[in-house]
This record gives sequence, structure tokens and C-alpha cells, in this order.
Amino acid sequence: QERWPEWIEAKKLAKHLDSLGNAEIYLAQIHTIEQERQLLCDPNPFTPLVSGMVQVLRGELNTIKAQWDGEWKKGEDFLDTDTNWNQLEPEQKFDLRSRNQLTERAAPVIAVDSTASILATLDTCSITALHDRLAALPGRYASLSQGAATLLAPEAQFISFASSTLKTEADVEAWIAEKKKEVLAALKNGPVVIK
Repeated sequence: QERWPEWIEAKKLAKHLDSLGNAEIYLAQIHTIEQERQLLCDPNPFTPLVSGMVQVLRGELNTIKAQWDGEWKKGEDFLDTDTNWNQLEPEQKFDLRSRNQLTERAAPVIAVDSTASILATLDTCSITALHDRLAALPGRYASLSQGAATLLAPEAQFISFASSTLKTEADVEAWIAEKKKEVLAALKNGPVVIK
């Protein structure tokens, strides 16, 4: 009975590994321990099992945290150069940040110092959800920039250009000429923001 908490812990860790595709190996080991009634064997069969799962999850969470910090810094650097953003009042900035979940308080808390903290982190926000939030960061910063432009120039039009493959200098010149026409045509109706 004293090993039941470890058994439960092992199952929880394996569940979180599922999104990484590593769960089957560990679930098979848990199943073998259960089927062969090794729960009370010495040495404790769960110790290396839990340790291995913790190592994999800690590595993944550390990677996500590093990527999050990098994308956050990139977004903040982008805002530092955004003239519209820099003209906003602090309250306007805070409102836009709150709506786009870009406040320090809204950032995911990723703790990896113990098995319990890893489980608490993943119970709050799964690996899949963390990856989704990470992927959304650039778009959220773009939304902040658009929001700032809209506040300062409500009549502004937003234009985005589809991606293109340019192979020659002539392709580049033709693309620039085409986009210039689009922007100049839009300018007749008011300010233009390229997004």
C-alpha cells in the first residue's frame, strides 16, 4: 500500500507523455508491473520508471519555456519599435494586453523542480495546450499592433499580402510594383496599415 502513491504518480505521468508519443512504452511497463504483481518487489520497480518519465517531461517543459521566453522577447522587441504602440497611454496598453492575454500574469507557469510541480504544471496546462499557446504568441503581438493602430487611427485599413515565391530580380520588381498599386489605391480611402 505504501507504493500506491508512486503507482498513481506513474500513471499520471504516463498520461501527460501521451501527447509526446512516448506514453506506450511507459504504460506497457506499468501494465507489466501490475500483471506480474511486482508492486511490492525490491528494488521498487516504479523508481526508475517515474524517474525516466520525469526526465522526459522536464526536458519538454524546459524546451517550451525557452521557446516561450524567446517568442515573448521577440514580441516585446517588436512593440518597442512600433510607433503606434509607443503613443498609447499605459491604460490603453494594459487593456490591449489583457484582451490578448499578453500580461505577465497570463503567461503559463512552468515549474519543473519536482515531480509534483511538473504534474501541477501539466494538470493546469497540458503539453498540447502549451504548444498551442506558444504558436499563438506571434499572432497575439500582431493583434496588439493592430489594436494600437486602430486606437490611434480608427479609419485605418489593414492590408496583408499573400506569401509569394520570388526567384528573380524581375519577380521582385513586379511584386513591388503590384503591391505599390494596391497600397496607393487603398490610401485614397484613408491611412493604411500593413500587417
